[in-house]
Order: sequence, then structure tokens, then C-alpha cells
Amino acid sequence: LSATQDCIKYDINKIKSIIEEHPSQSRPSIYLLHGDISESEIHSIYTHPKIKAFISHTKGEGFGRPILEATLCGLPVLATKWSGHLDIIDKKNSILLPGKLTNITKETSLFSTKAKWMVVDKEVSSQKIKDVYQNYDKYNTKAVKLKEIGNELEIMPFGRLFGADIVKLRCSVPLLFRVSQA
Repeated sequence: LSATQDCIKYDINKIKSIIEEHPSQSRPSIYLLHGDISESEIHSIYTHPKIKAFISHTKGEGFGRPILEATLCGLPVLATKWSGHLDIIDKKNSILLPGKLTNITKETSLFSTKAKWMVVDKEVSSQKIKDVYQNYDKYNTKAVKLKEIGNELEIMPFGRLFGADIVKLRCSVPLLFRVSQA
């Protein structure tokens, strides 16, 4: 197996063991997505009535496009309290997850050992996820405010640079930009 396949196999087994530890009636449905996803499929995920929040345990982001997309689709956002996405989300209306900065241990063409990763505090994250689940109306109200603030990015120069117009389309009219290109 390749390193990527090993990681996926490890992650799947870890997830299965966590699921087995909790009775089915005490856990919400969790869906894991992997592979290529079309624009239409992404739109249907972000706007599906069963999707109640966007959770990102990212170790680091340059920009955080999925976080911005979730914001513009009106989802409550739980994300790490570290990295580039903090420049594009409103901290007052997001749920920022604390953690610990750790050194990157393996040098690659993309990552330097001088850089750091964020490792989320799983206990705090778990508590926040439960709080969103139990107090959804409160967090949904914050998500509406977050969406309004996120929509303001569209008129900012860097919003166009990073594709905020296309991101916005994912949350309103899927495939509009593909149709106009045809």
C-alpha cells in the first residue's frame, strides 16, 4: 500500500473503532466524503437539510476556501483557531477550536520542518460539536450573521482574486458559471 492508502486505511479503522465505542442512539449521523466531487455535488452537500454545520480540524490553511464556502452557504462553522482562514471568517460568529501547535516532523517539497501544524483539542471540539447539536437555533442565528459578513467579501478585491464569485455560486445557483462558459 502507498503512504496515502495506509493513512486512509488507518483513518477508516480509527473511525470504526470510535463509532463502536458509542451507542447508536447517542451519536448524530456523520458522513465522510472522499474523492472527486463535482460542483453540483458540492452544492447539494452544503445546502442539504441534513447538513447542520461545517467542521474543520485543519492543521493549516493558506486561504480556507471550503470554510468560506460553508460560511456563504449559511452553515455554522467550527474551525481551528489557527491559520489563513482566520482572515476571512468573523471570529465572533464562528466557533474557533483551540489546540496545540506542533512542529512538522517530515520535510517534503510542500512542507518545511520549520513550519507548524495545529492539533485540535479533541475534548473541546467534542464539547463544541455537542453544543451546536443541542443548541442549533443559537448557532444557526450566528451562521446567518456569518453569511452576511462573508457576502461582503464579494466586493473586496481579494474576494474576486480568490474566487468568491464562484464560491457564492455554489451556494445559490450551482453550475451557473459552467453554463455561461458553454
